[in-house]
Amino acid sequence: MASETCGFSSKTRAALYLLVVLIVVAIILACTAIIVSAVNRGPNKQEESDISGADVQTDEVIWPSVPDDSENVYRFASVACAEKNCSTIGVQMLAEGGSGIDAMIAVSLCLGVARSLSSGVGGGGFTTYYNREMMEPYVLDYRDTAPAVANSTMYINNSRISPNIGGGSIAVPGEIAGTWELHQKFGKLNWSRLFEPSIELAENGITLNAYVAGYLLRLFDSFDDQLKAIFTDSKTGEIKKEGDTVVFTKLAETYRRIAAEGPQTFYNGSLRDDIVADLEELDGQTIFKEDLENYKPEVREPLQSSLENGGYKLISLPPPSGGVVVQYILNILDGYEFTSSSVSPKLEEIPSTATTYHQIIEAVKFAYASRMNLGDGSFVDVSEVIGSKYDKLKFSEEIRQKITDSRTHNVEYYGVTTDARRTTGTSQISILTGNGDAVSTTTTVNYAWGSKRMGKRTGIIFNNLMDDFSMPDKPSWSNDSWVAPSNSANWIEPGKRPLSSMSPTVVVDQNGDVVMVTGGSGGSKIITATALTLINQLWFGMNLTEAVFRPRLHSQLLPDNVLYENRFPLEYVDELIKKGHKMEFHTSNIPASDSVGVYEESIIGVSDFRRQGAADGF
Repeated sequence: MASETCGFSSKTRAALYLLVVLIVVAIILACTAIIVSAVNRGPNKQEESDISGADVQTDEVIWPSVPDDSENVYRFASVACAEKNCSTIGVQMLAEGGSGIDAMIAVSLCLGVARSLSSGVGGGGFTTYYNREMMEPYVLDYRDTAPAVANSTMYINNSRISPNIGGGSIAVPGEIAGTWELHQKFGKLNWSRLFEPSIELAENGITLNAYVAGYLLRLFDSFDDQLKAIFTDSKTGEIKKEGDTVVFTKLAETYRRIAAEGPQTFYNGSLRDDIVADLEELDGQTIFKEDLENYKPEVREPLQSSLENGGYKLISLPPPSGGVVVQYILNILDGYEFTSSSVSPKLEEIPSTATTYHQIIEAVKFAYASRMNLGDGSFVDVSEVIGSKYDKLKFSEEIRQKITDSRTHNVEYYGVTTDARRTTGTSQISILTGNGDAVSTTTTVNYAWGSKRMGKRTGIIFNNLMDDFSMPDKPSWSNDSWVAPSNSANWIEPGKRPLSSMSPTVVVDQNGDVVMVTGGSGGSKIITATALTLINQLWFGMNLTEAVFRPRLHSQLLPDNVLYENRFPLEYVDELIKKGHKMEFHTSNIPASDSVGVYEESIIGVSDFRRQGAADGF
């Protein structure tokens, strides 16, 4: 019959066809689910086994192996940052009899050359200094400030300027004013001596590593002509790559002028005039000579918090620094009395260890909710927030009572009221000297290469710190049912400093001896990177290398997800999913923690492998 083929009726053939289609669709959906799961949950267990070097059955959860830290153990002093050349320069300053502040300044100048994407004299920073002999901390805020013409609505419906790129994104740089202030108070070597190694480095050139070269390839098209020329091979016309040499001739000359004339030339002299001339040629100038003349660093009251678990004291800066949020996280968690057994790798302890990480995530969420009410303490009253929410006796127990071990909650549960800006760049410098002094400094130009603009006369790469302010009509997060309003405490005002995640921290014991110097780079993820490094060493009993290298989690409440790094055990990821967490595999802008710690009679310096850093010491 015409309607039959090979003995099958048309109805039978239709049924078979439908069955085949359903099977194919099922296979496609199954494959898609596997792919999505692999993307969201990271590498499979075999990949983790390969990383750890263990390919046999074990009764423990597999964490990645930690490199031998014997080369990072020193007797007297150590410097840790993102570049080995710069760490070595800092150690050289200490060996010449310089103070920890001398070493930090020399390292900062070096990073402005070797890590120009993250630091430089076109940006600013925070420093936490601890004098062991006097047992006194000193903290300085030299973050960049909004210019005089700035206001909270300056970017709204304004196509002439942007807060994240070009001349209109630049805030008044503070690094030179801040480092000079610190040198005047605590420096021992001549100011000019601190510039000499970096001048030589800028003139002879630095070798691009894979980390910087990767960013360069992605961002090159957004650079202005001056910045493009620096990173272009003059012979081939191609973008420079890993292993190529980059020379900063103009910046070397700028360093010479500052070394010889001091900060006056930058803020009140001939270099200031050149800076203003450079800015006039950019797209959307907002900074003028009066802005540079009026810039002043801010001496802040050190923010100190005592932990009962271990008897440690944390020292950092108040807002606009993120140090207060790091301390809030640890204050909440202090009551759990964590020990090494809190993160037992035993298979039978998987639920218990996952609960420990759940408690950390929940504390982080409460901390970030409170951060969204903070701003520059010179412009907004943050004393009530700090006095109530960051006082462990008044508030931490109340928060712990709100943390339920069985599940997480929706965003509103944590008391969030406003948005929080997200950032990317920064460099961390951690120093412990032979006499027990400690310096923790975080510097930044904000995004990678800041405004993407370089001064034609000065070679200065200018920041884009204006993007760190909140704006009245631009909440950074929303979902189908709720929008986080803009944080008015962080709105733009002339002379104001934007809220920051930078959290340079020093930890001392009950005798006043330094235990740890730490901080982070990586924008809004700095806070969790710093907090987890502290928790890993102080409470979980890890040595500093393991504390820094251990794969991390990150949450900042908005967006309401939890990021986990490659190599973080999937056994714990699965348990956290059961508690309602939206787990996402973390692949970009991985934060780094460059730290120095004391272990028995030795000093250990650890620069984070995530950004190819390297420590040095003697």
